[in-house]
Parts: sequence; C-alpha cells; structure tokens
Amino acid sequence: MAAARGAEGAGFSGRWWNYPPLRASLLALSIAAFGFVLRRVGLLPESWESGFHICAILIGGFHWAREGLEEFVAERAVGIEILMLAATAGCGVLGMWNEAAALVVLYGTAEGIEELAFARTRYAMRGLLDQTPKQATVLRNGMRVRIAASELRPGDHFVLRPGESVATDGVVIEGRTSVDESAITGESIPVHKAPGDRVFAASLNGEGTLTIRATATVQDNSLAKIIRLVEEAQEHKGRAQAWMERFGKRYSPLVLLSAALLLAVPWVLGVAADPWLRRAIVLLVAAAPCALVISLPIAMAAGIGGAGRHGILIKGGAHLEHLGAIRTVAFDKTGTLTHGRPQLEDLVAVDGNELGVLSVAASLERESEHPLARAVLQAAEDRGAPLLETTGFRAIPGSGLQADLGTMTWFLATPRFFEERGVDLSPLSDAIGRAEKNGCTIVLLGDEGRVVGCLSFGDSLRENAGSTIDAVHRLGLRTVMLTGDNERAALKIARSLGMDDVRADLR
Repeated sequence: MAAARGAEGAGFSGRWWNYPPLRASLLALSIAAFGFVLRRVGLLPESWESGFHICAILIGGFHWAREGLEEFVAERAVGIEILMLAATAGCGVLGMWNEAAALVVLYGTAEGIEELAFARTRYAMRGLLDQTPKQATVLRNGMRVRIAASELRPGDHFVLRPGESVATDGVVIEGRTSVDESAITGESIPVHKAPGDRVFAASLNGEGTLTIRATATVQDNSLAKIIRLVEEAQEHKGRAQAWMERFGKRYSPLVLLSAALLLAVPWVLGVAADPWLRRAIVLLVAAAPCALVISLPIAMAAGIGGAGRHGILIKGGAHLEHLGAIRTVAFDKTGTLTHGRPQLEDLVAVDGNELGVLSVAASLERESEHPLARAVLQAAEDRGAPLLETTGFRAIPGSGLQADLGTMTWFLATPRFFEERGVDLSPLSDAIGRAEKNGCTIVLLGDEGRVVGCLSFGDSLRENAGSTIDAVHRLGLRTVMLTGDNERAALKIARSLGMDDVRADLR
C-alpha cells in the first residue's frame, strides 16, 4: 500500500491531520486550492498557478510515489502507483497541472485514510507492551542486579516484588503470592501462585515476593506473541483487497504497454509524432483507475473507523468483509461482559451479626492493596459498617492477611489456610458450599481457633450486557463466552445472560 510504512510500523494515535500521508495530502490540497482561487480572481499569472500545482504534486505524492518506486526497484513490480505517476506526468505534459494535482491529492488521501485506520489499531495493540516493566531484578552470584527487561534470557532467575508487573513468562521457584492475570487470561480474581506455577508477562503481583525462572525472552513471551498474531492477521487481505491487488498487477502494465505502443506508431508508420504522443498521454490519464482505487480504501477505512468510534478494533479489511458471513459471536468475559473487578456477593456470619463481621473484615483490609480489599471496603461503606483501629497488619502471601484488634489477632484468609491450622469449618460449610457452587472466590474471617464469617466475591455484569446478548440473538447468531476464569464462575455468568456456549479455563 502506498503509505508511510514507518508510521504504520510504530502505530499512530494522534489527530488524523497529523498523520504524515494525510498531512501531506491536506497541505497539497491547500496549496493547489490557493493557487486556483488566486488565478480565478486575477491575482496570479497562469504560469504561477502551474507552480502552485507542481508544488502540491511534489508534496502530496511524496509518500505513495516513493512507495511505488521502491516496490518497482525491489520487486520489479509495476503497481497502480507507477500508473498514477505516469498519469500525473502525462497531465503535466498536456499542461493540465490542476488535473495532475487532483489525481495526486485524491490518491494520496485514499491511501492515507486506509493506512491511518490500520496504524491506529496497531498502536492500540502495541500499547499492551506498556504493561510490562522496562527493568527487572535478576540474581547474579547471589546478588540482586537491575537490568533492562530486554536482556532477560530463558533460565535467568529474577525477583518480583509486591506490586510489580512480571517482566516475562516464567515459572515460580520460590515464594507465594496472588497474581492479577486479567490482562492476559481474563481471570477476574487474582490467582494464587506457588513454586512450580507458571506466570505470564504483564501480570501484576500482589502481596508476596517471588523468585521466578524465566522461560522466554521479552520479545517472545506470551504478550508479544498475542500482539504478533494480531499484526499478522492485520496483513491478511480480504477478497476485495486481494482482487484489487491482482487487478493492479495486470491492469497497470497493460495500460503502460498500450501507451508505449501508441508512442511507437509514428516510428513504424512514419507519421507525425505529436498527435500520437497526445493520444498516449490521454490514454494514461483516462485509464488512471482513480475512482476504483479510491473506493475500496475509503470503504474499508469508514468501516474500521466507524467500529473504532464504538470501541471495536477490527484487525484488517479481511475481517471487516467476514462480518457479513459470521454465524457465532464470541465475547470475552472480563472487562467486556463484566466490569472486571470483584464485588462482595454474599456475607454469612456464624452468629448472625453480618455487620459486625463486615466491620472487622474491612478494618483488616484497610491497609491492603489487594483487589478484594477494595471490594470489602466498598461494601462496608455501602452498608455503614464502622472501621476499627488495627495494629500489626501483615500480608500472608497466597492466603490472606492478619491484624490485631485490641488483644486479639484476626485472620482474613482462604478456607485452606484455616484447615491447615486445624480450625473447624463446619459452622460455615453450607455457605462455603454455596459459594463454591456459584464459582465465587471465598475468604473466611476468624481467629486462632474459630471462624466467624464467610465472604464470597464475584465479578459484576455490565449494565448493558444482557440487552447486548439479546440483540445478538435476535440477529440469529449464536453467542459464546471465552474466559480464563474457572468454569463455575463462567457458567454462572453465561447462564444469567442466556448465552449458548462457554469456554472457560483458557490459557
């Protein structure tokens, strides 16, 4: 395509008039229009008007003309760009500089609009890389050394501190924590990690410190592979685009050959050359497929740009064309159908004092940065549960936390944490079973010898999720939910929305 590949490779996020190919076309249009108007009102000689048009041609045609010439030199391929260049030169020979400028501006604008749509999609995908840290702490001869994340190699051991993002894929060799993997797997609740578990690039560490053995470089980790797959998919051509390219490869050489044959007629027949030169140029100008070439990029860009304004990223023209043939729509769960953040769904107190349990739980969570802490504190605020003064706060990696209220130490932790300490969970067995059946995340509140409350958390649906699924069903399409979340939690969401299929535990 005739656009700035440098800009495309890096992506683009600014205003359309700042995108180099479109900025050049806009400037060329302004110069040509300025010269045209001044000439019509008698303020500019005709020769000066031609100078304005020539200047517009040089500016507006720079990007796509360079692309066409590079393709011709490197691949020996005569594309539509070469034909447009010949038509522009032909207009100039005939003294039709305003028509030449119009050809250049129209073609450059069409190509620029299409490339801008793809560049913006590429920029959005490349933005995911910002979620990975630029540096990592590696272990070298027993010492912690800060290096650039790009220098990590498989087999290196690096340290992940609380609150840091994982630099690259790896396996935990020491430590326990909970990790937010929602950006990669869609798991809405932080996942417990222990020695032997895998971690993924861009995942966010919770409260513990881990030592991780790298299994991939930054350039080849799971996040980089996702971005690479999307970019490869963006290069796939739709049927209309593929036809246009095949058409250009055959049509352009044919027109140029026909023009060359017309130029050869006076040499063969021994007649005057000027009329045949004019006929060859007229053929080039008339055969320039400007309207056809412009129509497809404009249509593709309009479709992709319109979807983008509604928050939908379409990876390329091929995928835009395929929308008319789809029979099933797949929805990501976390952040699409749901808000992507946990909320307190159920609270059970052994003695019936739910507000008291919530008050103690929120007091313990006040010093925590865990996503569940925010859900507990929000529930306490909504229900008017008072916060109490605590001391001795300590995170228990992979399990929960503890803090002191007066002379008593309280724990807010997983059921397994209490089981390992021999605490009887039977007073809350019904609540635990119900929460597990619903696929909720469970934490218990208790002290050294008993449990007093059960808190279960789940992800909340977006307000328009149900109406969206209903609208898709009315179109006669099947719906599938895709998630890295556990199957029970996924089934609960899917059933509440009436979806046709669920694929859970995806990695």
